[in-house]
Amino acid sequence: MKKVVFTAWLVFAGLMGNLAIGQEGSPLYRSTDNGLTWHPWNEGMAEALRVDQIMPYAKKIWILTEGQGLFVSSDEGRRWTKPGFSMLLPQKGDVIHAYKNLLWLGTYEKGVLVSADQGNSWVPCNQGLQNLTIRAFHSRGEHLWVGTNEGVYSWDAVAKKWKAQLGGVQVNDFAHMGHRLFVATHKGLHISGDQGVNWEAVEMDGTIKQLYLWNGQLYASSMHRKVWKYNSAGNTWQDDTTFFPPQGLSTTILYGDEEVIYVTQEQQLYRKNKGQTRWELVSNDLDQAAYFRDLKMVQPGVFFLACAVKPSIK
Repeated sequence: MKKVVFTAWLVFAGLMGNLAIGQEGSPLYRSTDNGLTWHPWNEGMAEALRVDQIMPYAKKIWILTEGQGLFVSSDEGRRWTKPGFSMLLPQKGDVIHAYKNLLWLGTYEKGVLVSADQGNSWVPCNQGLQNLTIRAFHSRGEHLWVGTNEGVYSWDAVAKKWKAQLGGVQVNDFAHMGHRLFVATHKGLHISGDQGVNWEAVEMDGTIKQLYLWNGQLYASSMHRKVWKYNSAGNTWQDDTTFFPPQGLSTTILYGDEEVIYVTQEQQLYRKNKGQTRWELVSNDLDQAAYFRDLKMVQPGVFFLACAVKPSIK
């Protein structure tokens, strides 16, 4: 019996020895024609399988990858490099934010790291935090907030520490509209009219994953089908799901301005231009993308699209 098992294991090992898991696509694409065509744009980060965030800042473009850390480009994305000693950063960075001429990096279970020299060196900034899994940053004027797996904290610049403002919720996103601060959580929405001192809970259908301001309107996307639009005059929400493509089970708004809006549902990317009544599928050239993570316009007509690459078995 042992001989049979050993022989079978050798056959299996021989078969697996001919297989290799790799990638055929790119985690980052560039378009110079307002999204009509997309081209791989990942020179310098060949090992990255997923780009989570794109942030134009200080005449550079910063991207945060899954597993490969932080990259930066100073030549409009033609080549990507790791800044300074970023190789010492945790490889699982979840979100990056620019505030007060500083870079703020939120990590998985390592808290907040801050750089004052364009990402060349980083120091931890976790005093006051009770949870070190960082999911979102938000800033407005003199205020900075961070969202963790267990709540919202505001930054006290005088005391140099974080102050707890809202607990017991997993924070997914922030937004401001007028004087109101909105927080998307796994328990619906929370709203504050006094910069996070007091909160009002808004019950919705499950987890709210995203908040997005587009053309003066605030949208809240759920993990499921629904998308709500905020009525600031009445402080109410209306179901606006039918405005978005009907095909998918969950909608994420990737980019919107006065002329166009891009959304993603599952493995598809859709666009609607001003004046159009129907959504246009624009992901046909992106069949190696498993799903889409972020979209930013870095100059007029030029977009960068972040995605996850489908693994290939050879």
